[in-house]
Order: sequence, then C-alpha cells, then structure tokens
Amino acid sequence: MSDDATPAKVRLTDGLGPLVACPFCGKDDGYRLAEGDTYRWWLVQCKACGAGVAECHSYRRTQAGTELPQTWMAAHEAWNEAGAYAHKLRTLLARYRDETPLGHQPHMISHQADEALGRA
Repeated sequence: MSDDATPAKVRLTDGLGPLVACPFCGKDDGYRLAEGDTYRWWLVQCKACGAGVAECHSYRRTQAGTELPQTWMAAHEAWNEAGAYAHKLRTLLARYRDETPLGHQPHMISHQADEALGRA
C-alpha cells in the first residue's frame, strides 16, 4: 500500500492499525510508553490525560535506560484491549443519542449522553 493510500491513523501507528480512544478520557491521541515496574515491562499511558492504561511485556529490552520506541505491538494490543469495553459503551451511547428521537428519550438523558460523549 502506498503511503498516500494508507490512512493517517495507521501511518501514525507504524502500520499497526487504528487505536481505540482512551478508556479514561475518550481522546484519540494514542499512547506513549513509560518505564514499568521492572526493565522488562513498559507502562502504556494515554498521551492526552496521562492515565496508565496497561503494562506490556517487552522482549526487546535487555537493560534499563534504553530508549523506548514510539509504538510497540504488545503496547498497541494492550491499549486496544484496555479500551475495547469503553469504546463499545461510547459507540452504543452515541448510537442511542443519535438514533433515538428526542421525544422518546427519558428526560435530560440527551444532555447527559452529550456530556459523556464530550459533545456538551
């Protein structure tokens, strides 16, 4: 696939595919890696809010203090696994908000749904 035909989100993740939003803040900024509990583990953190979403094992690291990569397959998988449930809930909430006519939504739920989705 040529670089022009590759979606921007996939290019930003070194071809690892799209990422789900952060399960905590809902932003699509992706993750960064930080030192984990030991030199063989990395902490997967949200770039937007800094929340530690998961830890991932690295077979690449053999010593502490080496530079961390921008993306890593195990981190990518840990991020998407941690955010999958929140992503499903946000998707379902957005569908409810967008597809249910206003007269059929319980009182004030449209405002709460917009607030939860970051649309308020």
